[in-house]
Amino acid sequence: MAFQNCLRGSILTIDLDAIADNYRILRETANPTKVAAVVKANAYGLGADKIAPLLQNSGCNIFFVATLDEAVQLRSILPHAEIHVFNGILPGWPKVMIEHRLRPVLNSLEQVNLWHKHAQNMQTTLVADLHIDTGMSRLGLPPNEVEKVLQTPLYSNTIKLDLVLSHLSNADNSDHQMNLEQLNKFQAITKLFKSKRFSLAASSGIFLGTNYHFELVRPGIALYGGNPLPGKPNPMAQVIRLRAKILQVRSVDTPQVVGYGATYKVPGKMRIATVAIGYGDGYLRSLSNTGKAWIETYEIQVVGRISMDLTTVDVTSVPTHLTQVGAFVDFIGPSQTIDQIALSAGTIDYEFLTRLGQRFHREYIGGH
Repeated sequence: MAFQNCLRGSILTIDLDAIADNYRILRETANPTKVAAVVKANAYGLGADKIAPLLQNSGCNIFFVATLDEAVQLRSILPHAEIHVFNGILPGWPKVMIEHRLRPVLNSLEQVNLWHKHAQNMQTTLVADLHIDTGMSRLGLPPNEVEKVLQTPLYSNTIKLDLVLSHLSNADNSDHQMNLEQLNKFQAITKLFKSKRFSLAASSGIFLGTNYHFELVRPGIALYGGNPLPGKPNPMAQVIRLRAKILQVRSVDTPQVVGYGATYKVPGKMRIATVAIGYGDGYLRSLSNTGKAWIETYEIQVVGRISMDLTTVDVTSVPTHLTQVGAFVDFIGPSQTIDQIALSAGTIDYEFLTRLGQRFHREYIGGH
């Protein structure tokens, strides 16, 4: 359905060719290391059903998700791909994992034991990954527990470790001392294993250098246009454009106010446009009175509080023929990237992207 005739007032355009270009850029940067794709949270909110097949057609056959339900859904889309589950397993999950040919990332001794016992009951050996905590203190086995796993003969009979991985806590800050500390810890741990694949780097880690690449890298946000090099030019292609339609334009003057809480006091004669986007769509309330948008090349300011469904903007400086009801306002696009709007909102591109809601009409371009 063409957007002009659709039943929604806002549109999220997703450029599949840009995602394919970003995967190519990451492959070239990491070459000869293999490049997986992280498609958790529905491919960061952009649609795993469209993006995962695109990435597979671009040469990717290794995918990571966070949860078991994401993995089961992805298996229905990619019947022959290698699918890894970051959150590992909980009681009741092993049977589903095996049925759908999924690989759990084992994050604790409890998960190792659960996978081991299920393999024992089946009288077989099951494939899994092992996550080592090298300093993030989130998920993963501490080094002393890694040694316990390796020194337990029963585990070697029931669990075939395919991938050993860890996660960098400060990869987006290339000068942070934690990067080298974690690298050194991980390199020491790799010497305990024989003939295993190792993985440390995600999006930003890929750009720290070849020492961080090992056998596999796991980009996520960089695939979707987020900048893996904060503070530096973004090497990735922009993937999304976010637009919404003007619902109403009104003239206001002092002493009028705009929006909930009367937080914006009109300083003089001006024109205000009410636009069909709000925090219910993922346009964050923190952008109230500070956010920027564009109508063609005209920069405009958010005035008043952002509400659930609506945002008000000052269009005084914009020619009236460009501010008719139904005209588009750009919130992410040629003049403002996902990184820039996230910074303005006081958050990160990961959060902003994954919060973009389901009320947008999603338009996919390219990918053919």
